Amino acid sequence: MTHDRKEQNREVYRKNRDKILCQQKAYRDSHKESIRSTKLKQYYGITLAEYTIILGKQGGTCALCPMTQEQHISKYGMSLVIDHDHRTGRIRGILCTNHNVGIGRFNDSPGALREAARYIEENS
Repeated sequence: MTHDRKEQNREVYRKNRDKILCQQKAYRDSHKESIRSTKLKQYYGITLAEYTIILGKQGGTCALCPMTQEQHISKYGMSLVIDHDHRTGRIRGILCTNHNVGIGRFNDSPGALREAARYIEENS
């Protein structure tokens, strides 16, 4: 693409930004399931059906707390998240955002998590 063509595209976007953003949102809203399915396959190598099976095996909740998919969507505007080993890519389960981020903050280290639990128990 030539420089002039890129600049023309930028100008069209600038002039129509609000309309384009509205169209993009309308597309995302009407294709949520297929977009979710594509992202699950792209990032984790699983289908939406496989995600549903994993969630079902967990009783329909976060693997670490009783938060349901519906509660999570209501609170965070998104589905429960895939927890996976960052080194191997292996899926461990499905978690709420708080638990997934919490585990990540401890660098997925069971030892660090045990030390944190010990600290809380000793200082509560």
